[in-house]
Amino acid sequence: MKQEPLPLPPSVEDLIEAGYVQVSRRYRMLARVPPGLTGRQALDAAAPGRYHQRLSEDACAEQYRRVYARGTDVVTLTREDFIRYLQLTR
Repeated sequence: MKQEPLPLPPSVEDLIEAGYVQVSRRYRMLARVPPGLTGRQALDAAAPGRYHQRLSEDACAEQYRRVYARGTDVVTLTREDFIRYLQLTR
């Protein structure tokens, strides 16, 4: 039985293009709002009926990324990739 090679992880440029932003410098984590949703929609789906009706769209997206993002919406980078991310976004 021939094993399929593991897929290569996306490049830092691909992550930036896909909307990932830094949520933790200490843990080198990036997160994004799910594609096709606004920050408010994503936050409402993750925590319906909460206080976020009073938040701006940007604040909703930030709250979702920092608190509720899971699975493919969160990426932990290697030290080298995180340095590259910082260089590209600063």
